[in-house]
Amino acid sequence: MSTLPNLALQVERPLVVWRQIADQMRSKILSNELAVGTKLPSTAELAKLANTDVKTIHRALTELVREGLITRARKVGTYVSERKSVMSPIGIYHSRNVITERSDLFLQCLHGELQRLAHDKGIAVRIWVDHRPKEKQDTVLPEIEEAARAREIVGLVSSVADPRHLAWLDKLRVPVAYNGSFMRSSVRSDMNQMLDLTLENLKAQGCRSVALISGFRTISSDFFEKFHSKCAELGLEVREEWLFRPDQFIGETKNSYEFGFKCFNQLWALPERPDGLFVYPDGIARGVIMAAVAKQVNTPEQLKLMLHKNDEIDLFCPIPATFVVSSVRDNAMALLKQLNDQFHGRVPQPIQLQFKLTGIGAELAAVANA
Repeated sequence: MSTLPNLALQVERPLVVWRQIADQMRSKILSNELAVGTKLPSTAELAKLANTDVKTIHRALTELVREGLITRARKVGTYVSERKSVMSPIGIYHSRNVITERSDLFLQCLHGELQRLAHDKGIAVRIWVDHRPKEKQDTVLPEIEEAARAREIVGLVSSVADPRHLAWLDKLRVPVAYNGSFMRSSVRSDMNQMLDLTLENLKAQGCRSVALISGFRTISSDFFEKFHSKCAELGLEVREEWLFRPDQFIGETKNSYEFGFKCFNQLWALPERPDGLFVYPDGIARGVIMAAVAKQVNTPEQLKLMLHKNDEIDLFCPIPATFVVSSVRDNAMALLKQLNDQFHGRVPQPIQLQFKLTGIGAELAAVANA
């Protein structure tokens, strides 16, 4: 093992200094400029080289430890680690018991897809369910912290990226992939692409006005603003009484079905109704389908339905409709990719998943493009 006497580090302010240092050192390790077993200079020496403070260097090194690129030992030093070729084992963290409770079909399906994909890749999996009350989930789960510290897991998938969990998950010394957040290592649906796809297709089907039933109070900071602006761009009429969203999040339970059922009945009872309806997500869509069937709505003549569904989760719809489809398997694959990239020292970037269309709207579009 040799000590590297000189390690050039260049930083630019006001960019985040610790991240620049971590990125440069990561690049040197992956290019073998810093070979396995190389002993790094002390934090004081690195701080002097980068013209920064020891605290900033410590933050950069902590990131590299978390990625498994370096190993730090008290009174011994910091060395470039020998990396495993297979990322195993990994952990899956659920903030609620999606395994045994029928609380969210999407998360249940995601859990199963993660396990299947990991098994196919020879990756062992450990599972943690946080049984603590929600208000107490803002502190680290001791079992996960110990597993990460002891390197019993080399990465962790968080199935729900609630702000309560982000702070302590980000401090674990292993790579973390977040489902549905805005972190660098996140995987989330491209809601803007979904809105473009759905509204443009409804317009192409001849819609002049559109209603929205959403199961989320907020999906992203600009989702509803984007919905309004896209409708305005396409010349689609939107009225406030045609927009439905709950006071708080509704999971994949009977509450979501009831919410969709109730909202559709309210919409259909109005004296003036739109000729197009977009429903997201699929739990709400189930209730809307029930209500439309009960009301004997003639689709697509009276109303053109655009419903969200997950490719891997059955959604029985006995009436003509268009479906905007997402893939749980693609989601699981992207989460494992985020972990694998970090495990091999690559800087993660957010992954946005695309939607596709099926059903009558997609068939009309195919004919038009033929």
